Amino acid sequence: MYFFKALYIRAYFLTALVMTFWVLSQLGQGHWLWVAPLLTWTPMWLHNLWRLHINNSWYQDERERLAMGLALLGVAVMLIGGQRGPVLWWTLAGLFGLLLYVFLVSKMTRGVRESEGDRDLLPTLDFSRRVADDHAKTELVSAQKSGARWMLFFHAPSCPYSRMAMRELMGILEQHPEIKPEQVVVVFADALPDWATKFSKAGGQCWVDADGESSRTLGLWLRGGNALLDGGHNALRPALAALDSNGQVVFWDVANNFRLPPSLEQHWERLQRYL
Repeated sequence: MYFFKALYIRAYFLTALVMTFWVLSQLGQGHWLWVAPLLTWTPMWLHNLWRLHINNSWYQDERERLAMGLALLGVAVMLIGGQRGPVLWWTLAGLFGLLLYVFLVSKMTRGVRESEGDRDLLPTLDFSRRVADDHAKTELVSAQKSGARWMLFFHAPSCPYSRMAMRELMGILEQHPEIKPEQVVVVFADALPDWATKFSKAGGQCWVDADGESSRTLGLWLRGGNALLDGGHNALRPALAALDSNGQVVFWDVANNFRLPPSLEQHWERLQRYL
């Protein structure tokens, strides 16, 4: 199931890219009503590109109001213009593709055979990290052994929402110097993205669960959830855990939508108790 969702994401955004250039060529020829499909296809992929590389624009916006509003404006332009034919069908196709992405594909409803996981086992589960003196080698590590107090599980390296969650984390660390970066852990499924380097240089810990055993135990593993996208084949359900001084899990939040990873800002009042 997650493989097909990843396949849809790849196909949707590639189609949006192609449609953008095609529609711009139509507009260049003076066919102004082609602005309607432009408004349904372009804003979402362009906004996500901005989020991935620039900043946290409209972070935690469940309904993607910017893209959705522009798409509805495109439909209104098409209806007012009374246009039929390709303009109509491509406008509606863009709206339908956007609705699928926002309200269906981004949700991670558990399958019948998927376990809810056991969060209480988190402190003893093994992950891997690069050896400090030799980044070509890895070593096993656990929350209990490392003294981790916060653990953030990111969806995938290619996901703009994961990148925004990392920016939020870096912002929290800058605003609250009392937080020790070495007590904060971020976890990815297959490989670490380049954009995690800043966090590791700040002293934070970056872990990987390459075989997925620990993530399966926690109910976070999404086999094929990042297929055909950058950064590995698999993905994780976004999650946030806090551990007390005894290494026991005292806070656990798992997202059911990869666009809405658990927010440190929203849970700050509870999380600061466990620093």
